[in-house]
Order: sequence, then C-alpha cells, then structure tokens
Amino acid sequence: MNATELATAMLEWQSLTEQANALGARIKAAVFDLEKTQSVGNVTAKYSSGRAKYDYQRPGEDAPQDTIDAHTETKTITKTDWRKVCTDAKIDGLLVERSAPTVTLKLGG
Repeated sequence: MNATELATAMLEWQSLTEQANALGARIKAAVFDLEKTQSVGNVTAKYSSGRAKYDYQRPGEDAPQDTIDAHTETKTITKTDWRKVCTDAKIDGLLVERSAPTVTLKLGG
C-alpha cells in the first residue's frame, strides 16, 4: 500500500467510523426508549436501568428492637446491618439515589 492508498484508506475508515457511531447512537436511543435489552443476529444492545442506592437505616429504625438487636454487633464500634434489619422486618429500604440508565452495544458472542 503506497502513501496515497494509505491516506485514502484512513479517510474511508474515518467516514465509516463516524457513520457507525451515528447509527450506534440511534440504536442506543431506541433501546433507551424501550428500556429493554435487544438482540438481533450477532448484535446486542444491553439496557441497564442503573444502580440503585438504598437507605436501610431510617426505615429499619422502625423494626422491632429484637430484630435490630439480632443484627447489631458491639465491638470497639457498634455497627448495625440496617439492610438485614429491614429484610428480616420486611421493611422496604428508601431509594435515595439511582445512577443514570445506560445502553451498551456489543458485537459478537
């Protein structure tokens, strides 16, 4: 490949990459709207609703005291596993934060 052919190939690669990225953005937007992973052929557009962060302590403080005591460890520092408290007391944690949803395109298995 001579310098002219290389330059032509590189410019073609740039153009095709820009086209593929634009198409990928359209696919991601469509899957984001559907809120569901899509697979066609060898292509997967994976939807993720984002990670959730819960506050278990505030609602867990309303659990029965014996449930709180069962999950409280006293060492040098007292630590209460508020998630376990809420689980045992059948109390829902408070959703305090959720990361943004994402879509990831993947080619191949």
